[in-house]
Amino acid sequence: MQRSHNKDKSVEKTVEEKYNKLGAISSNENYEVSTERVEDYILTPPNGGWGWVIVCASLVGNLIVDGISYSFGVFLLEFVDAYK
Repeated sequence: MQRSHNKDKSVEKTVEEKYNKLGAISSNENYEVSTERVEDYILTPPNGGWGWVIVCASLVGNLIVDGISYSFGVFLLEFVDAYK
């Protein structure tokens, strides 16, 4: 079974026309180049980074408070001997 050469071309043409209607293939598209900088999209902290100072101070405070309370067992024997 042979296909007609004209029929194949017409099928190719209709497929190409469908893509052109959808905008998938266009030979005269205009491309815009973005001139925006990446630095324009990077957010700065609203308080200038002071929040990290608060986080670090809270960490140190928790380490000190929890360290004293969890190490009480080490000193318990000494306290028992001292306060008999």
